[in-house]
Amino acid sequence: MQVGDLVTLSAYGKKVHRTGWIKEGDIGVITKIKQTYWSSFYVLWNKSKYDRHWRHESYLDRRDLKYVK
Repeated sequence: MQVGDLVTLSAYGKKVHRTGWIKEGDIGVITKIKQTYWSSFYVLWNKSKYDRHWRHESYLDRRDLKYVK
């Protein structure tokens, strides 16, 4: 995945609690990639906005995302 790719939540991403702030069926664009031991992706979502409660979950793992078809 690269900056500019269109993504949505994968089946795994829909099940985990940390993505609870993302609305069902929302589509986003990857805007940043944080390189550490593994890659984390910052996605600008179309409908979903996170509040202070979810701020620590703004970066998502690769397994949380899939490409939009």
